[in-house]
Amino acid sequence: MENKFKSWLSVCTILLLVMQMSLSTSCNDDLSAESYYTFTGEMMSDFLKNHEDFSQFRRIVERAGRMDLLASRGARTLFPPVNSGVEDFLKERGYTSVEDIPASFCDTLVKACLVERTLYTYNLAETHQESNQLDLPVIIVTNGDTVDANGMTLSVINRRAAIINELKNDSVENGVVHPVDKVIVPNTSLGASLLDENHQDFTIFYEALKRTALLDSLSRYRDDDYEIWKNNYKEFTQSMHIGNEDYVGKRPDHRYSGFTLFIVPDKALYEKYPDRFNESMTMDQKIDALYDLAAEKYADNTSASIFGLDKTDPATGKTYKELYWNK
Repeated sequence: MENKFKSWLSVCTILLLVMQMSLSTSCNDDLSAESYYTFTGEMMSDFLKNHEDFSQFRRIVERAGRMDLLASRGARTLFPPVNSGVEDFLKERGYTSVEDIPASFCDTLVKACLVERTLYTYNLAETHQESNQLDLPVIIVTNGDTVDANGMTLSVINRRAAIINELKNDSVENGVVHPVDKVIVPNTSLGASLLDENHQDFTIFYEALKRTALLDSLSRYRDDDYEIWKNNYKEFTQSMHIGNEDYVGKRPDHRYSGFTLFIVPDKALYEKYPDRFNESMTMDQKIDALYDLAAEKYADNTSASIFGLDKTDPATGKTYKELYWNK
């Protein structure tokens, strides 16, 4: 009896497998080639390959080994320069072709124009800041001061590259592409560099910043001391129960330095203090005049206390104004 039962069970199992295979084959035979899903969307990598005006930048991406990244899924924003912008960059740097750019610098150039978030220009504030893949600032200014040949307002990135209005907001499957007219160069000392490139209207204060070495202070972007200090602490804290919710605290990845400058333009000094400043003076004379003006403005104790100049240095017994208030 037991042997008959085992034989019957084996026959049933075989019949079931045969039926399953038959059904499976039948289902597959019913599917036409058109029924299979094939991805046909354009990725950032395809955008560069399909538009000849980006052939130079495409080669930069290829030499950087980043074409696979631009072909991957995600939600990014790419600011690729057109060929004329790359040509200008090559002349600026003394390269005869893209092939002369070191591969490591190609990688840097790709990361400098890539943001890990989707940004459309119609969502941008007058001044908008993001971080690129180098963890450096990408500052986009759209204030109407700069327009294209058609009188349309331009969005300018890091005061260098303008987004081309006719080509912007081009959506692709893994984000959005905003072609620009120049190569976006990574900047590790943004504050100082912006002053270096744009100080024609405030040459006197710029010279004062240089002579006091305050301009060098603006080169700081990320706090390197924190990079060492943070290793003494765990990346995540233990779970905290607040109210009905559980929270896990995360240690900040980095700590940044930021600056706000209130700089008086030369024109304001010429107009407000014509007896002290004029354009025909030498820069040394203008700096002397600025020093005399500052000494007069901050002569009383109230003004000195604002900057801590009236406090005493323990090592010397002198006030900080006595120690440092000199040209």
